[in-house]
Amino acid sequence: MKLVNMKLSKEKKKEMVEPTMMDGPEYPWGLKISLETEAIEKLGMDKLPVVETVVDVVAKAKVVEVRTSDAENGRENRNIELQITDLSVEPTKPDKDYAKELYGQK
Repeated sequence: MKLVNMKLSKEKKKEMVEPTMMDGPEYPWGLKISLETEAIEKLGMDKLPVVETVVDVVAKAKVVEVRTSDAENGRENRNIELQITDLSVEPTKPDKDYAKELYGQK
C-alpha cells in the first residue's frame, strides 16, 4: 500500500488562516483520528505511545457519502466520506506487507 503524505502545501495553509502569530494546521481537517478508551482497549494497546511516536495505521473503510458541487469561483469541490470499519495501530515496522495483512494470502 503506497502511503501518501497529506501535509498541506504552504499556499493552502495560508488560504486556511488569517494572518496571526500562530502557524496554520499542517494537515487538512478530517485527517486526524481520535481513539478513546474503548477503541484503545479493542486494539490491545496496553501502553499508550509517547507523543510524536510514529505508528502504522492500517484500515479498511466503507465509502458512505460522495458529493460534488460547483463553487462561485468556477471550481468543482469534491468530497468523499469514509467510515473506518477495521483498524490496526502498531509500532512502525520496515518492510511490512500491508496488502497481505489487509487482503490475506492469494
